Formats: sequence, structure tokens, C-alpha cells
Amino acid sequence: MYTIDDIQIFIATHNRANLIVESLESILNQTAGVKEITVLDNDSTDNTYEVVSKYADRGVKYIKTYGFLGNFNKAQEIANKEFVMLFHDDDILHPKYIELAINLLNKENNLSIITTRYTEFKNNNVPTISQEISDKVYIFKDQKEFAEFLYYKEIVAYATAIYKTKYFKICPIEYEKYSKFNDWPFMVKIAKYGKSAIFADLNMFYIRKHCGQDTCTSTNTPSIEQSINWDLFFKKALKVDKSAKNFFRFKNYYKHFLYSKYVDYISQEDREKYSMQDVVNIAKFKGIEYFNRRIILCLYVLFYTLKIYLKIKI
Repeated sequence: MYTIDDIQIFIATHNRANLIVESLESILNQTAGVKEITVLDNDSTDNTYEVVSKYADRGVKYIKTYGFLGNFNKAQEIANKEFVMLFHDDDILHPKYIELAINLLNKENNLSIITTRYTEFKNNNVPTISQEISDKVYIFKDQKEFAEFLYYKEIVAYATAIYKTKYFKICPIEYEKYSKFNDWPFMVKIAKYGKSAIFADLNMFYIRKHCGQDTCTSTNTPSIEQSINWDLFFKKALKVDKSAKNFFRFKNYYKHFLYSKYVDYISQEDREKYSMQDVVNIAKFKGIEYFNRRIILCLYVLFYTLKIYLKIKI
């Protein structure tokens, strides 16, 4: 039987002394009875150390890290329990999340990853957290099913992911390939090692949207190629082929994602250099689109015309 002692909890931080307290409290107040948290601090220049040190008597440890992806690399290096969680310093976890995750680990065999859907809030407008929470969960038997849910349903959290440690330690983050969009590919890569699970209740986790977070800053902006790489990754994970249903569903979504990434994340310099149509053309050149849509539409019309004709003849 798994217990809280089988889950190693990290909080990754950088210059968030003003926010990390709420994240720490949301984990320390878990009904599962969290006994130990390790804060990984990537070279903060604020008073993060002083803030975290106040929690030492509650089992909170502090480790300073350095360099790009220092927190993630350190977590991979020192993780040594059966499962590992790499939480963020600006988000808030429902108090029953870890308890429900442990129950699930004891119920379902061969889970490689557990995470949840979520609710967003802005800045310090923290929502009232209800004690009532649903334990409804989606179980995916393979990587393709998990990838389909992420890509087509969305609203799936990265910071709450609880991984089987032996897979977490060997899986590359590939930031250079996907930039800020590396989170979902990482989770999908872990999902290839076993079953995966996503809690359905949107109140299981609260993501803070604020100006200081990486996804909202103008630094480390993804390139056009990195943006397209993300969709190419999902094209492979979803096993998109030339069947009309599969192709059209993916095509509709990848254009949606390309557009949203282009508007929200691509640098102004790249937007001046490449139009949205240029990005679609580059994606097509790289292999996202297989053949002319008009040909498929003609085949559809021909198929249903023949079907109606044969039905009438019979």
C-alpha cells in the first residue's frame, strides 16, 4: 500500500518570495499529511531563502540551484522515492488532491502519471476553495489516449503531475525543442510507460495567472520552429494518419493552437517577419498536412452519393 511517504514533493521557485507561501501552505495543509517538502530555488535574488527557512520546523528543506533548468535537473538528480511531484511556486492545490492521488495509486496498477484539470485565477484574486471535491478520474490505458485528452480537451495541469520516479528521472524535458511549450510533451512522454490518470474536477487545482510567470513574459519567446515542433510532437503521439476523420480533427485543432501560440507567445520580431499564413505553410512543409483538403471533400461527397444511390436502387 502506498502512503504519503512514497511521494517526494518538490517546489520549483525563482524570485517568488511574495507568492511561495501560499503554495507551501496549500501542500502542507493536505489531508494526506505531508511531512516533507524540498524547495528548489534557481538562484533567486529576493528573500526566498528567508521566507522558506521559516518553514523548516514543518519539514520544508531548501536547496539552491543554478543554471538554465537548474530546478528540473536537480529534481531528476535527487528524486529517490517511488513517486515524485514537481510543484510550482505560484499555484494553489486543493487540500484533498494528494490524498485522492494516493487512493488512486493503490486502486490502479501501473500508473506512470497522475494529474488534474484546473481553474485559473488572476494575480491575488484567490478563489474560495470548497472542501467538497469530486474524485471522478479519467484513466487512459496508453499514451495515445492520454495525448488525445490533452490536445482535444485541454485544461490539464503540469504542476500537479505525480510521476513514477524511475520514468521521471530518464525522461528529457527538451526545452530547446519546445521552449515554453515543453510541459505537455513531457507528460505525454511519461505516459508511454504505463497507464495515466487525470482528475476531472476543475477545482482540484488553481493556476495563478500573473505578469511574472514565464508563459506571460517576453523573455525566452518560442521560435516559429519550436511552436510547430509542439504540434508535430502531438501529430506523432496521436498517430494521425490519412484517414479522413483522424486527419480533419487534428487539422482543425493544430490550426487553432498555431494561431493562439502565434498571437500570444511568438515575439513581435517574428510576427513582423512571418505572417500567420507563413506559419501554416511552414508547418505544412514540415509534414503536418498530408494532402489537399478538397480531394478528401470530393471523396466524401462521392462516397455518400454512392451510398444514397445504392440505397435507392435496392
